[in-house]
Amino acid sequence: RVGGQTQYTADARLSDGTRRDISRYATWTTTDASIASVEQGGMVRARSPGVAVITAELQGVTGQARHEVTTSPVTGLDVEPIAPVLAPGVRLPLQAMARYADGTSSAVTLEADWENSNPQAATLDERGVLFGRAPGTTVVRATFEGFAAVASVTVIDAELTRIELAPPDVELGPDQSMHLEATGTYTDGTQLDLTESLSWSSNAPAVAVSNSAGERGKIWTLSLGGATITATLGMVSGQAVVTVTDTRLESIAIEPDAVTLPLG
Repeated sequence: RVGGQTQYTADARLSDGTRRDISRYATWTTTDASIASVEQGGMVRARSPGVAVITAELQGVTGQARHEVTTSPVTGLDVEPIAPVLAPGVRLPLQAMARYADGTSSAVTLEADWENSNPQAATLDERGVLFGRAPGTTVVRATFEGFAAVASVTVIDAELTRIELAPPDVELGPDQSMHLEATGTYTDGTQLDLTESLSWSSNAPAVAVSNSAGERGKIWTLSLGGATITATLGMVSGQAVVTVTDTRLESIAIEPDAVTLPLG
């Protein structure tokens, strides 16, 4: 079982001088999937020792990064965040991070086994995603390669009062994409990332928005013009304005540009 994965990002430079994160929308490939495989979205998994080149492509423009896989035993495990806070109706992805003998660390969220002590407060799926059910607390435990780590989860007893989308004003060219983020403010002052918990909509055909799990808040432009994007939870909503102008994609830079990733 492989114990290393790295999330790459693809940063696009446009003809108007602006930059956009296009990680979710680029086509990702690897020169050798037996060494390092890559998923759409830029998640790379270590398969065997060696070197592979990771490529992101969009609209005929490419960016590349060198990815090296080495062998190193697991020495510990952490769950991040260690003390998460959420509210009823809110999703929160946890991450399991393996530590290795060579001093490196990498995410093993999908390879880890997950347990949850109190599903009445929050449920937990096999991918480490929490969903708040009712005010209370629960302890989440992840295990990987004989190591274990826990997170203490609190589900608050407060009402959502405001949703803010970021960025609130977006300018993109045709056939471009980006991801909006949503922050909710509650009556007790708590602020939570609600991006994956909201219902998203667009008021015009020039811009589309996704409601798919893991892709909520993704917008992509279909034609010149604009649209207002609305994100809603219960009776509370937030908005962002998207303007589509005639800009072009000029280059793509992948970060990090070189990685050495251990096997488990």
